[in-house]
Amino acid sequence: MLSFQNLHVVRVSKCWSLKNLFPASIDRNLLQLEELDLSNCGVREIVAEEGGETSATGFIFPRVTYLKLWELPKLRTLYQGIHTSECPMLMKLMVYHCDHVKICQLDIGAQESLFLVEKGQFPEDLFHKLKILHMMNDKSAVFPLGLLQRFHNLQNLVLSISSYKEIFSYEEVQKHAGTLSQIKDLMLCVLLDLNQMWKRNPKMDMILQNLEILNIVAEEGGETSATGFIFPRVTYLKLWELPKLRTLYQGIHTSECPMLMKLMVYHCDHVKICQLDIGAQESLFLVEKGQFPEDLFHKLKILHMMNDKSAVFPLGLLQRFHNLQNLVLSISSYKEIFSYEEVQKHAGTLSQIKDLMLCVLLDLNQMWKRNPKMDMILQNLEILNIVAEEGGETSATGFIFPRVTYLKLWELPKLRTLYQGIHTSECPMLMKLMVYHCDHVKICQLDIGAQESLFLVEKVILNLKILTMSIKDMSMTLQGQFPEDLFHKLKILHMMNDKSDMWKRNPEMDMILQNLEILNVLYCHNLINLVPFSTYFRNLTTLDVCNCDGLINLVTYSTVKSMVQLIKISIQECKMMIEVVANEGDVTTDDIIFNKLKRLLLSCLSNLTSFCSGNYSFKFPSLDKIDVRTCPNMKIFSP
Repeated sequence: MLSFQNLHVVRVSKCWSLKNLFPASIDRNLLQLEELDLSNCGVREIVAEEGGETSATGFIFPRVTYLKLWELPKLRTLYQGIHTSECPMLMKLMVYHCDHVKICQLDIGAQESLFLVEKGQFPEDLFHKLKILHMMNDKSAVFPLGLLQRFHNLQNLVLSISSYKEIFSYEEVQKHAGTLSQIKDLMLCVLLDLNQMWKRNPKMDMILQNLEILNIVAEEGGETSATGFIFPRVTYLKLWELPKLRTLYQGIHTSECPMLMKLMVYHCDHVKICQLDIGAQESLFLVEKGQFPEDLFHKLKILHMMNDKSAVFPLGLLQRFHNLQNLVLSISSYKEIFSYEEVQKHAGTLSQIKDLMLCVLLDLNQMWKRNPKMDMILQNLEILNIVAEEGGETSATGFIFPRVTYLKLWELPKLRTLYQGIHTSECPMLMKLMVYHCDHVKICQLDIGAQESLFLVEKVILNLKILTMSIKDMSMTLQGQFPEDLFHKLKILHMMNDKSDMWKRNPEMDMILQNLEILNVLYCHNLINLVPFSTYFRNLTTLDVCNCDGLINLVTYSTVKSMVQLIKISIQECKMMIEVVANEGDVTTDDIIFNKLKRLLLSCLSNLTSFCSGNYSFKFPSLDKIDVRTCPNMKIFSP
């Protein structure tokens, strides 16, 4: 017996053994349902047919706003018997590769559709509230603009995976004048045959006059006089891996995007973004005549530099960015980030940086060489990935990062310490620490004598709230006598990629788990069950387990009853799992009540047959969302 009276969201995918989704009586139990997502399944009908029914059955889903039916090759109808169906609040509908289903019909006689519209002709204003339309897999050479005539309030148009050679033809625009004037967001995606959006014609200049978001426009023509392109409301432009792109338009032209706020350009090797005069046409935009003004980038706050072949980051580039706060350096050849010579030339340039991210810098040796004059160059830094230092002093050196709240060290197999010499180091505000595949580094130590760690423990751990680490790394880090309340603020623990016999009880784990609210366990293939720590789960609100192939079940009946605070359970990619709650046979028949559980996700569990095979009664009075994906052997939720 199942009870889902507060269920708001149902998502089911890649469950090919399912023939239907709900029993016929379930609709009375789904009065709160708002979202239904069904994809890549073998269902023939959504609601199972009850035998003996001869009169029309009515299904009402009073709060459903979102319905997705995706690649359901056997689906024909909502219900096989004579019925009516209503979704009066439906706002978003997605249907793809459901070849045997018809969405709407006009009369109750035919049952090969999902919904009744109303008797008579389809009214002109049937789609008067539609604002987003996504067209895909269209074989037309030109987008059929006439389709948009019924969508008087359409604002967002997405065209993808289609055969268009041209988007808007002059003939179509003339037939359906004004159809595009309300479009604010236009996305073109995977249109491999596309030559141009439209051919150059003065009468076509303002067809997208209210456009705000656009990916790319390609034009062709042969005029000799200057042509002007204005995109008065475009705020975002992304040009990504367009090796042949050279310009917006081949002819003499000007172009403006006065409201542009976000620009992304990558691997567009032949395009120049800005130019100063109208004579040269190998750029996208004119800036203005004369010199580039000093305050040209005065509003820029985020800069992402990538694929730079320099050995040292060219700090001079930042001189124009007076309000830059976030600097990302990735996939580049830097051996050193900030050199003393560059910092001396451009003193104060880094003082405004609050967030520094270094990503995939495979040649990097250090951020900078040790020099007392370099200590405070990042004085306002709050988020940082890694600092590596080298030097030869014999006296103790102090490193203080007074505002760093986040530290991430990821796959650094040679890293051993912050600095080779005798030193102290402090991160008093550190709240989030992530360490992964740093096999030679010890995070904390108790005294200054040993230098094979990053920090002194009392200067780092006391405010820590989020920790990502393996048990192996943790055991190496927590060597020595640490105070029992060291991790008293720790609320979130991510355990990952641990091949050790990790779940044996030990004092270190006791210390860490005592106040834990969120536990994520990833790629821990030796994990058999969570029983050893069940007494520490009384405060747990979120349990997330992924890629733990040794698990046959997650918890036992007796353990799950102690998880009284659980709000979310997520289990994914656990190949051996057969059921979530183990069947313990002859146990008390008390109901298992998940009083606070709101979210349940079961995904890619190839051997899962049910939530529990035991004859227990489950109640989910607060469950809001259930999501079941790629569980091909799951036939029932629970007996």
